[in-house]
Amino acid sequence: MHVATAEVWVKQVRQVAPATPVDSLSQLSHHVGSVHRLIVAGPVQTPSGAAVERPHMRLASACLGAAAFPCRAATRPHVRPPGTAHRTQRLKHVRASRRRMGYRYGSQSAGTRADVEKWGRLFCQWRTTIAHLGLAREPTGMPSMERVDIGGLTLAIRVWTCHEPSGPPVILLPATGETAEDWDCIAAGLRQTRLVYAVNLRGHGKSDWPGTYSLRLMATDVTQLLDRMLTGQVDVIGHSLGGLVACIVAVERAGRVRRLILEDVILPHPRPAAAPTRPDGDLAFDWKVVEQVRPEIDDPDPAWASIIGGIAAPTLVIAGGPSSPMPQAHVAELANTLSDGHLVTVDAGHLVHANKPVEFQTHASAFLAC
Repeated sequence: MHVATAEVWVKQVRQVAPATPVDSLSQLSHHVGSVHRLIVAGPVQTPSGAAVERPHMRLASACLGAAAFPCRAATRPHVRPPGTAHRTQRLKHVRASRRRMGYRYGSQSAGTRADVEKWGRLFCQWRTTIAHLGLAREPTGMPSMERVDIGGLTLAIRVWTCHEPSGPPVILLPATGETAEDWDCIAAGLRQTRLVYAVNLRGHGKSDWPGTYSLRLMATDVTQLLDRMLTGQVDVIGHSLGGLVACIVAVERAGRVRRLILEDVILPHPRPAAAPTRPDGDLAFDWKVVEQVRPEIDDPDPAWASIIGGIAAPTLVIAGGPSSPMPQAHVAELANTLSDGHLVTVDAGHLVHANKPVEFQTHASAFLAC
């Protein structure tokens, strides 16, 4: 299997299911197999004997987030053999179970049988390729959400366990407006050999929203989290805002951070202030984060160069390439300022780990394995 082929499949799936976690592959295979059996079986009968189309299928949030893949069932007749009234109760139980997994009965949504068969083949190919590349073995369980009190503030941490870790735990810090779930596609691969903690920074997700935000406060939260939850060294991966937070943590806990990965993070330079407009509707984070932290980045502390230069841990900088809105010259400048920096470019835009998870995982795993 070729890496580029896998990325094509991942990209196709993410167009309709952008929240698809890699760790759900075995569940995905189960659902796809179930759907295929439903399609082949054709219509069912109700206890009264009336023919009903087979259900239109929606992959449930446990598998794909919120993506819907409707199917119009085949119309060939299906006759229940005589003497099967005793199966009625079991049929009700099975339907109830399938509804919990996301199946919908009696829907008249548009779609064709070929659509689901097409996606079924796509998912199975995707699963096979990812497994072949070593990015996803059979999962040992879904992540748990832990809430940790760090002294007047509670952080929500998404924890991915590992039965036989071969290295120190990995801390994942997301970008502005992103929650711990944003790292699922990467955490599912890392958890094969590491204990993984994806952190909801203050004001994000299920962590507390205190209303007061700064890069320094977020870094202090993470250092206190390390002191409370873990002993020994850790590896840290930070994206964008999370990367700047990770830099401060790497300086303040120099003996604790073994290796550092920064995803499309720039060395801050003064830039014209341009406050973004708040999107409509509910957000998964406190908009005050943008209002209070954005000025720190528009008019940065001149000490940032010394902060970056003071990071002792070997650091991999993964740049997003020309399609990223981040000035790539500033990303390269950050890498050059590091005492032990390494720069690689993956032309995927600012969301490298989401747009090209295979390449990101390959670079990250190789660097952390050293």
